[in-house]
Amino acid sequence: MSLTFALAIVCSSAGCASGRVEADELWRMSEAAQSEKAMSEAGAASQPSATQQPANGAQPAKKVAFDGGFEFMKMSRRLRIWRPAVEFDMKVDAEGHATDCEVVNAFRKNYINMKLCEVVMDHHTFEPARDAQNQPVPGSYHAKISYAQLREELD
Repeated sequence: MSLTFALAIVCSSAGCASGRVEADELWRMSEAAQSEKAMSEAGAASQPSATQQPANGAQPAKKVAFDGGFEFMKMSRRLRIWRPAVEFDMKVDAEGHATDCEVVNAFRKNYINMKLCEVVMDHHTFEPARDAQNQPVPGSYHAKISYAQLREELD
């Protein structure tokens, strides 16, 4: 489906009578629609994805802890993020440190993606992936951070 057609559907469902909507408002509506679709397709929060499961008895990287809930909420408020959740794909080295991060449904401004990734990478602790011989190897990890869950944890 083309982006123009999708935006027209979003606009018609939002009741845009005149057909003239500010570009930012139309973009926000399309972001919300994409976010709802991603939420319905997503599985449980912060778990390894099926695509990163290594073969031959190897084990994927595992999350030990995420202690940056307050910092993540603070940065999100500063950046004015309106999504219910944000998903990340991270690369984890053989020592268990996050080395790279990418926002799955990236924001339009790269600055937002970079700032959120900085917080996520700084505050995640991992157990490295292991090969069939139980040796630590680089791996990947898929995380989904839900703002509703963070609010519950912080209260």
